[in-house]
Amino acid sequence: MFLLRRLAKRFPKPERFYKKNLALTYPQPDIYGIAVGFPSPEVPAVVQYLLEGPPWRELERCFYVVNASGDGWYEITEEGSEASKQNLQTHAPDRVVLDALALLHKDLQDFGHYFREQKGKDAVAAAFKRVENRLNEIRDSSKAAGVSSVSGVGLPHRLYDSGDLKFPFPDVGAGNQQKREAYAQSLKNLLSSAIGWFRNAFDHEPYNLPDFSDAEMIEHLFVASYMLRLIDKCEAAPNSGLPAIKDQSTIAGNQVLGPKKPQPTKSPLSLKPNLSWRREPVPGGGDDERYQVFAGVENDGEEAATDFLLVVEFPSGFQDGGGHMLQRGQPSQPGLSHFEITNTDEPVKLTRLYPHQKTRPDLISFHVAIFGRVKREHPEQLQERITATVYSGHMKPKGTAVSFAELRE
Repeated sequence: MFLLRRLAKRFPKPERFYKKNLALTYPQPDIYGIAVGFPSPEVPAVVQYLLEGPPWRELERCFYVVNASGDGWYEITEEGSEASKQNLQTHAPDRVVLDALALLHKDLQDFGHYFREQKGKDAVAAAFKRVENRLNEIRDSSKAAGVSSVSGVGLPHRLYDSGDLKFPFPDVGAGNQQKREAYAQSLKNLLSSAIGWFRNAFDHEPYNLPDFSDAEMIEHLFVASYMLRLIDKCEAAPNSGLPAIKDQSTIAGNQVLGPKKPQPTKSPLSLKPNLSWRREPVPGGGDDERYQVFAGVENDGEEAATDFLLVVEFPSGFQDGGGHMLQRGQPSQPGLSHFEITNTDEPVKLTRLYPHQKTRPDLISFHVAIFGRVKREHPEQLQERITATVYSGHMKPKGTAVSFAELRE
């Protein structure tokens, strides 16, 4: 929008401009002043980004500029002229914070635009998505058996166990396998938190997290930066020479570790539905209650799922609002609202759901209302339930449920 405003001021209707001329560097870079305010060394790259990247494409997509004659000469449209008059605001971040970006891992040093746009939660989500993708890259290049099907919070553990990641500090815990194993376990847990906490929370539930100051943003980015550097070290580290603990009992020094507890077996293909909810204000107050309910899918098995169907049902009398695009299909019995979505539908578009991976929590979202008269006159109806069931391949369908009384707890 700032680009549009500068173009509209420089080339008011009906004046036209030749797009290629905007990129001229003689007699000086940016002779039309579309990158005013940026440091001189950055101006050529800024001009190129504005004219060849998302900003220009967005102007064309919104029909704010048009090349009507097809000869490279553009003009600002009526829509563009009106849009350029909007009151635009930007945020000037602390220069000290921006200078600190140079200290981050190389993959995060171009995050300055998040500070200017005040998109703190987006910055954190993108940073830890990069951490997750770095682990995925190591997984995809691994030759170890059983690694390719693992993703999510379990991936750092699997990569370490397969030898694709190694303990990067050879002098820490040296000579004491039990101590080394404890350090290694903590390191794996740290890397898992990049996905389990930072990546998932900031990507899936940003609306439940507070906004960030510049200082809080840079603190989170430094955590992501440290994890990326740690992954680089773990990948490049030589083998420690200490054998991994594989036996059911291990002697460490003079201490005998007892047999490990058997772990519960998982079904090779197993998906489960997840329900979550939040209370929302009711216009006008009163004793009615309104809730937004979310349903998603989680792979809690050991095999990647290539398809799934998620179905949510509940008594129609509790539904608040209608016309939902996912309210389709046949309910299991009359009187129920029925919602369903598959992995191929537009909001999902997943070809595989890997072990430990979750979909976004709001694949299906809808509103329900608990009316005051129901609470007073028919409290037994609060025991009615919202059910979510997931179907996939040959697995037995798995479900979960929450009563309307539980929504209020």
